[in-house]
Amino acid sequence: AIGGKVGINIQSLKNEVGAFNFAKKVIIDPIFLKTLPENQIKSGYAEMVKHALIYSNSAWNNIKNLNLANINYNYLDFLIKESVEIKKHFVEKDPHEKNIREALNFGHTFGHAIESYFNSTVKGILHGEAVAIGLICEIFLSNKILSFNLEKMFEIIEYLSINFETYQIKSKYYDEIYNYMKHDKKNKNNKITFSLISDIGKVNINQTCDKKNIFQALNFYYQLS
Repeated sequence: AIGGKVGINIQSLKNEVGAFNFAKKVIIDPIFLKTLPENQIKSGYAEMVKHALIYSNSAWNNIKNLNLANINYNYLDFLIKESVEIKKHFVEKDPHEKNIREALNFGHTFGHAIESYFNSTVKGILHGEAVAIGLICEIFLSNKILSFNLEKMFEIIEYLSINFETYQIKSKYYDEIYNYMKHDKKNKNNKITFSLISDIGKVNINQTCDKKNIFQALNFYYQLS
């Protein structure tokens, strides 16, 4: 609702048709989160982790203080408010995603492709679970392409690995995932495009890399599993 994107999937492809239709009002009450199973809570939480990483060290430190095994809902209420404000920050600067709003796609080039791949199989995967994988892969690329700090990279990856289920993605499926990436809406001039970070809170949009680097990132994730 926040940001106004409306989209539909076509077969297993994510958001192939869509538009912008901004809500008149958005009402959020975290009490309803208590009705959700753990995997759905974590799915939404992955987007909050993304927001923190593209915004500030302070937001990232706040995120790390939530214990997903024993959720303090008062603290989660604070985190949700902060996360909403971060998304509004980018949306209000660039409502129709012509520039800086693309920062919100961090973790989603891999994430959408992995989600499409799993949803074409029997297993399936939640959006946030795929985004968590995408964040790991794109943190790896951020280090490789933009020299993101190695110590911070492993700190973030450790946090994600502890709090989100790890999926095995074997190398024989890499080409299929790569082909899904070719459908990503951010792509420009037939090049697969990423929003990466050079540091926490410093986003670099329109980053490209070759197939070799993409497969290296998938290999890196596979080794974690």
